[in-house]
Amino acid sequence: MELKQPKPLPPPMANSPIIQLSLLFFLIIICSGMAGGLVQLIGQWLGFDYTTSTTTLLPSSSIEEKNFIRSSLAISQIMTFLVPALIFMWMLYHSKTWLQLRLSNTPTIKTMMLGGLLMVLLLPIVQWVYWFNHQLPLPEWAIQQESLINNIINSLLQVSVTYELVMNLIVIAVLPALGEEFVFRGVIQQKMAEQISAHGAIWLTAILFSAIHLQFQGFLPRMLLGAVLGYLFYWSKNLWVPIFAHFVFNASQLIIQYRWPSDLEVIEPPSFLITMGAVVLSFLIALQLSREAYLSVDRDEH
Repeated sequence: MELKQPKPLPPPMANSPIIQLSLLFFLIIICSGMAGGLVQLIGQWLGFDYTTSTTTLLPSSSIEEKNFIRSSLAISQIMTFLVPALIFMWMLYHSKTWLQLRLSNTPTIKTMMLGGLLMVLLLPIVQWVYWFNHQLPLPEWAIQQESLINNIINSLLQVSVTYELVMNLIVIAVLPALGEEFVFRGVIQQKMAEQISAHGAIWLTAILFSAIHLQFQGFLPRMLLGAVLGYLFYWSKNLWVPIFAHFVFNASQLIIQYRWPSDLEVIEPPSFLITMGAVVLSFLIALQLSREAYLSVDRDEH
């Protein structure tokens, strides 16, 4: 049984979701290219080269160089995800953009808290899946790409002053939660759900969400995260819920790494009891959220 999804507003342009998503990807490519150019200009002004900085960044690198990388990542997040999603939805729905993105209503505190708690419980599960993913054979280029990204993240997480932690939260938790949820759950999942089942749309969007990060040693856990966020959107019919949950997931990892630093290159699975306990509690929370969603549909129908 599937929940009845809100009827989408009729867009004033081509009705084909394939054409519409092609437009979205075109906007993403254009805006991403603009972001790359802007980062290069800022780098020249500050005396840094982005490519060189990302390949040579160390935990001991200067705060100025780390802040350049943080600023570059912020620009990339805004221009690659947030701006294209907003332009796309405005082109289709104009003044109804916020309504179509399912942002016009405020979710209940209970739903938000359950979504956030589900993300915290997901941490050991994702860590176990991440360990399993690392056991799978991958080409050398994929392993090197993952190592490069982990080195950047590990270097940025080594902070010497408090405001660096705040910047990390903005760049790694706030902006990805907004931009990625706008694009993947707010636009892509909803458009796919117009052509296939809601569950199919959730999982296809989760696969795309994971693939676009180009971190194949983390493909499976990121796909799982994307699916959970997709179901939170499906059950709540409100994009603020997966946005908040995504923020909680990323921010929790940042704070844990800040409080108890560890080498990101060392991958160890969490204990079996912790993982199974998290699975059981996550299932119960998901069951509660889905039950409330079905009860909400029944109330609306009566």
